[in-house]
Amino acid sequence: MATYNGSLFLKKQIDSILCQLCADDELIISDDSSTDDTLKIIESYNDKRIKVLYHQREKSKYYPKMSVPYASFNFENALKEAKGDYIFLSDQDDIWLPSKIKECTELLKQYDYVLTNLSIIDEQDNIVCKKMYSKKPFTRNIIKNCFHPIFWGCCACFTQKILQASLPFPKSTCLHDFWIGLVATKTGTMFWFDKPLVLHRVGSQNTSTGGKKSNNSLWMKFLYRFYAFFEYIKLK
Repeated sequence: MATYNGSLFLKKQIDSILCQLCADDELIISDDSSTDDTLKIIESYNDKRIKVLYHQREKSKYYPKMSVPYASFNFENALKEAKGDYIFLSDQDDIWLPSKIKECTELLKQYDYVLTNLSIIDEQDNIVCKKMYSKKPFTRNIIKNCFHPIFWGCCACFTQKILQASLPFPKSTCLHDFWIGLVATKTGTMFWFDKPLVLHRVGSQNTSTGGKKSNNSLWMKFLYRFYAFFEYIKLK
């Protein structure tokens, strides 16, 4: 999990995760120099399964006007410490449904990368969209995936194999989940699970941008896709 000034909804998300973890699992949280009560909330749990990392916000020379790279650097900081067989990406203000980890873990025994469907909620936890996707949203076609990036991190989980192939993130990467998804299309087996297992919150201070209208220029949107494609073709 990557956090930054997420105190408003953070407790709901942490609670929804911890109740699904076993004793030897871990929740790695990398905080990007929050100035609100985010760290106080995390530390109040006093749970040995929670590992807190402190990250200094850094800008990207490739995208100086975009805020998204902040989250990517922060997620990378957490992912570098992930030693488990299976890795789940988590936003700071969503809510995981009770069977998410169990169902995804079973699928990860067969596949390297799993992407699930999701429901959308507002700031009052009201469901505004029960099912985001009506059909499988990704393909093995790199061009299609680049022009329509749908590898939402809040819905993604993957094996150590995919993680190691993804790290370190290319310096030109501005979307961590997009990059990991592209790596999976080339280096692993993938599965689309058409069941919402996440209540993804929109209209809040999320560390990702899934479900929100992007305010990035068309040039910036082209640029990060171009960089991603260039890095993709270098993968072995």
